[in-house]
Amino acid sequence: MANLNDIVFIKGNGGLGRTAGDTDYVSGLLIYDAKFKDNTTFTTNGITTFTQTNRIISFNRMSDVIATGLSETNVLAKEYWYQINEYFRINPTGKLFVGLYNDTTKLISPVALNFNEIYTMQVFAEGEIRQIGVYNTKNDYDTAQVELVQGVCATCETDHMPLSAVYGADFTGSTYSDLTTLDSLRTLSTVSPKVSVTLLQDGNNVGKALFTSEGNSIPAVGALVGAISASKVQESIAWVEKFNVASGGELETIAFVNGDLYTSLTKQNLTDINAKGYIFGVKHIGISGTYFNDNHTADSILSDYAYISEVRTIDKAIRGVRTALIPQLNRPIKIKSNGTIDGTMIAFFRNAALKPIDLMIGKGEISAGDVFIDSAQNILVNSKLEVTILLIPYGTARTISVTIGFSTSL
Repeated sequence: MANLNDIVFIKGNGGLGRTAGDTDYVSGLLIYDAKFKDNTTFTTNGITTFTQTNRIISFNRMSDVIATGLSETNVLAKEYWYQINEYFRINPTGKLFVGLYNDTTKLISPVALNFNEIYTMQVFAEGEIRQIGVYNTKNDYDTAQVELVQGVCATCETDHMPLSAVYGADFTGSTYSDLTTLDSLRTLSTVSPKVSVTLLQDGNNVGKALFTSEGNSIPAVGALVGAISASKVQESIAWVEKFNVASGGELETIAFVNGDLYTSLTKQNLTDINAKGYIFGVKHIGISGTYFNDNHTADSILSDYAYISEVRTIDKAIRGVRTALIPQLNRPIKIKSNGTIDGTMIAFFRNAALKPIDLMIGKGEISAGDVFIDSAQNILVNSKLEVTILLIPYGTARTISVTIGFSTSL
């Protein structure tokens, strides 16, 4: 039966660019290219809002990105539009600080940008950035770059602005045309728990077309940072139920950053690359979609910080506890006649430090946690109050072992 004539309203959603309630989603994307040398090259390449003195802009939605000149139709900028669009495809409610920088002003060799722009962007964002993609595809990949990125991230952490980095560079050079020759990230001379390296690339859609037209790798940095920002800190981005990164044809066909298709590598090849600590895409029999193999960092497999989820969890705890305790810096501490710290002071500091820990427990971000303060410590000598916090994180079911067989009875 036909409906009566009427005026029908369909409410849209997402137009306000509102973001999620927590701040774990706040991300950055640092892009290096000679196109971003100065105002002349910005203008020549159709970039209008970004300038030599305005290199960092934050976005809550793609429509605002297009207004800057970074667009799908701008042939000279579409590689970077693609990465930003991939971020918002995976996390539509994210917030992304984008920084455009010249890749040659400090280029000593293909190995050695100093990557100080990570710090510059974090300061600009007032320490808000929790994860940042570093996109350096105009230079050949080298593990020395990973260690340099780690150094800048370590400085950010020292200055109370911790963040994790996802690194993407060019793997099309002869050095890594064979991915089985990749150096292990698990055994770097400088352990780099703040850095992850992605090898994932689209194999038959927009990413593949850019790989052909640009002549360099198109690592899925935007998609990976988007997945991290969409996850809770304790979650692995390899969680199959939650993180299928393929849609609309993008990343449906998996490739690696040297152009090899996923299907061209043997299971042993994939196992070896995984053991070296790289992140790439995988398929699982019995379910459609594309998934990450794991959430590795460039640290020893024996480290407490071998995975992104562990780094993000501890970073969030550190941020929360510091916020809780910073008002108490230089607070007078009452001492009992026997030289120990008064119990009321112990309880006060313990409760203050425990509040953000209890909040994380309530949100399901850690399994348990507690705060310990020794009343016998001699604060009169060194003016230092020592606080110990122990956290029990969530585990990850990387392997599910099932025993199955027949029986004559149950």
